Amino acid sequence: MDNENETLDKDDYFNNIELTEDEQQIFHKLKECDNRLQNHDFIQNQRDEWMKLTNIGSKLSFDLYSKLTSRGVSVKFNNYCLKNMSNDVGGGPELLEFHDHIDVIKDIVSFIEFKHAHDDIGDVTLGIECNFEVYCKRRSSYGLIYRTPAFIKRTPNGWWVKYLKINKETDKQCSALLKLIESQAILLPKDVDLAFNYLWEKAKEGLEIGDFKNKLKEIANWIEVTEHGRPDWF
Repeated sequence: MDNENETLDKDDYFNNIELTEDEQQIFHKLKECDNRLQNHDFIQNQRDEWMKLTNIGSKLSFDLYSKLTSRGVSVKFNNYCLKNMSNDVGGGPELLEFHDHIDVIKDIVSFIEFKHAHDDIGDVTLGIECNFEVYCKRRSSYGLIYRTPAFIKRTPNGWWVKYLKINKETDKQCSALLKLIESQAILLPKDVDLAFNYLWEKAKEGLEIGDFKNKLKEIANWIEVTEHGRPDWF
């Protein structure tokens, strides 16, 4: 058994990127930046300091990227992030400006910790039916939460929705579902249609099924929080 283990590559056990001592020092600083930049209270209450830290993080990210690529490491970013940032700055990760975003900083930290973090897993969520519960405050009462189940699945061109009187395909913004929800005088958050569209595109690029379902649940929770915030008398 010991002889068999010796023939296995180290990557069979450890999928992180091995760093030089210099790179390790930069990575520790970058990870500390990333942890602080993701803090919601820090973002909301210390905006100027948050922007300064983003600038520091971008330089660390660029420095670490440059050192890794100079020794032949192919650094991977999330496809959606890579596409958006490249369009915004007119170039790829070889530009310092590309790294001036918390998503890029987070991506390079994730890649270092697990080199397959941004591998393309393909579109695996097409046709997967997911529960989507719609909350209605007016029909709820103390001790009774009224949620109507809906069922959603991705199609090549949008979403298939089963909810109350509809059972049909709709667009990437899930317009048919949102219109029916609105017709029941249920409040919807601003840009929820864009969230459906964004999730559709992210899923196409490659989301694991569990992550996909969790994000749909987050949209349903977003609607519930918005509806729950309506005045009791309205």
